[in-house]
Amino acid sequence: MSQREQIILIQKGLSRLVYNIGPIDGIWGPKISKAYLQFQVDHKIQPVYPAISYSVIKIIEEKVNN
Repeated sequence: MSQREQIILIQKGLSRLVYNIGPIDGIWGPKISKAYLQFQVDHKIQPVYPAISYSVIKIIEEKVNN
């Protein structure tokens, strides 16, 4: 999966989990980054990565599917 595909997956997952990502401000803009970091804080994922983390993607997928 390319990084772009990962970001699109994150955007869709965060949106389905009711994180307010707002208008998509570019493929990995500040609103998406803020929601992604907030997801990590909310779910006590340490350390909080500023970049895409495979483990975070898996947790988002699990929560969306449940």
